[in-house]
Amino acid sequence: MSERNINFLFVISKLSLFLIFGLSLLSICVSFLGEFDTTPTKIAQYILCIVGFLLITKLVPIPRIAHIIFFLTLVPIGSYAALDILNTSLLRNIDSLATIGINPNLWLACIQIAHWYIPTFVLMLILKNEFLDRDGSTSGRKIPKIIYIVIQIVIFAIPTLVVLSKVFSFELTGILATSGLITAIIGFALQPNLSNIFSGIFVNIEQPFKPNDWITIADHTGKVIDVSWRSTRLRTFQNTEVTIPNETIAKSIVTNWDRPDKNEMSEGFHIFLALSFHPHHDPNHISELLFDALKKVRPVDGRSELDLQWVKFTGVDEFGLKFHIAFDCTNRMMKNSQENVVLLEIYKVMRHAGVNMTPGLLQNFLKADVGLGALAQYTRSQNDYQSSLSQKGNIYNESIKNQVLLKQVPLFSNLDEEQIRIIAESSERLQFSKDQTIINQGESDNRLFVIADGVVSIELNHADGSKTELSRLGVGEFFGEMALMTGEPRTADAIALRSTVLLVVQKQTVKNIFSENSDFHNEMANVLAERQVKLGEATLLPEEKSKEVSKLANKIGEAILRFFS
Repeated sequence: MSERNINFLFVISKLSLFLIFGLSLLSICVSFLGEFDTTPTKIAQYILCIVGFLLITKLVPIPRIAHIIFFLTLVPIGSYAALDILNTSLLRNIDSLATIGINPNLWLACIQIAHWYIPTFVLMLILKNEFLDRDGSTSGRKIPKIIYIVIQIVIFAIPTLVVLSKVFSFELTGILATSGLITAIIGFALQPNLSNIFSGIFVNIEQPFKPNDWITIADHTGKVIDVSWRSTRLRTFQNTEVTIPNETIAKSIVTNWDRPDKNEMSEGFHIFLALSFHPHHDPNHISELLFDALKKVRPVDGRSELDLQWVKFTGVDEFGLKFHIAFDCTNRMMKNSQENVVLLEIYKVMRHAGVNMTPGLLQNFLKADVGLGALAQYTRSQNDYQSSLSQKGNIYNESIKNQVLLKQVPLFSNLDEEQIRIIAESSERLQFSKDQTIINQGESDNRLFVIADGVVSIELNHADGSKTELSRLGVGEFFGEMALMTGEPRTADAIALRSTVLLVVQKQTVKNIFSENSDFHNEMANVLAERQVKLGEATLLPEEKSKEVSKLANKIGEAILRFFS
């Protein structure tokens, strides 16, 4: 039920105060026609009645704090002044009331009842106007409805007991004894529900979660819909609604995914995964490969990179070398998707390095799937590695032969083994430290770079000095193909995000291949055109894409001929 629904206790309180002040003001107006008392005490009472009436009707706008202070002081004083005016009017006109059929004793009893209920009426209006109607609007923390209900019951129960005793002369001892027995019987019968209600009160006071938070309670994970007296409702990943008794919540460990410590730790909550590798591997180099993968990941929650990138070698067990990795995610709804992109990137990096992610213990029992033959060109063999190492990068990536790296470049996909070997032997490897600029936007350069180890960011500079990251490239990927084939100036910066080793292909080497193969420029032009069009293929229909590739390939082919001639 919405807090905006009618609150009958509030309605009763406000109508009662309106009636008290209204009748007293009417009595003042009537006294003007007769004998008007102008003593200072009476004048003060008249003024207090008017001020109290203005406060409860909110005819005079004043700040909230001042309104609360005035309401707690002037309204009660004005109410009692109004009752005194009504009582004086009753005594003055007691005979007239009897004449028109109004019982003076009943009128007197009503004034006595109002006398005891005025503090309750005032507190009820303050509670409704200043707390219930504003709940959560400034602080974001909502006080549970059950707390308000308990407060209302208490502030109405106390004057009710006093009225029964003072006005109607009831013996409270018998009433309290009887009510205590009835309460005990009802409490015993409703023990489970009462336990849930009191647990709900404490859960709401502590507020380990609030509506729209993603939480995990026992085996249930979902977004909090509502917290009621008896239970808490969650919307799960399966799009189902789960209702959990508050007693269960009070006894369970609650995980809140929406309350990370941004200052002490990271922007999102942390995800930990365990990975195992063959025990003969070097833990230091495996750690570097894992860091490379985490650095290249583009988070699914919209950030440019993971805020947390954590890798630790934690020991050796029956599965081999045991590593734990950790990364963060800012949206619990995307936790599984975040894990997915991280694991895919790790698999890609490990496959390039020839490192198997399958735990060692299982390898004794697994037979190779026949479908693995389709991945033969992506799978490393011992022949893909060279024995002489420069120790510039990670031992796994650094030892992969140049020829193996070049086969992964689409530009050279139509070259034979001999031509690939020639390019490989004439290429060199360059080392770049973290954050070092590899190429600058706008400079003239005609080299192609293939990433042997590390991660590279391609960034576009804008006229206002800002930068936009176009992509992140990892091992086996390349950049600079247009400058190599056409001599065009660099269109973006390339910056090493980690210690990086690049295989550099020179123009002269490719020119020698070009002179021996007359169709080489056409094949290169098609590959470059497809790569350029791919950037905007989401907006092209298949037939439009084909025409665009053909048109662009002709232009690039002409540019290649001019450049190499």
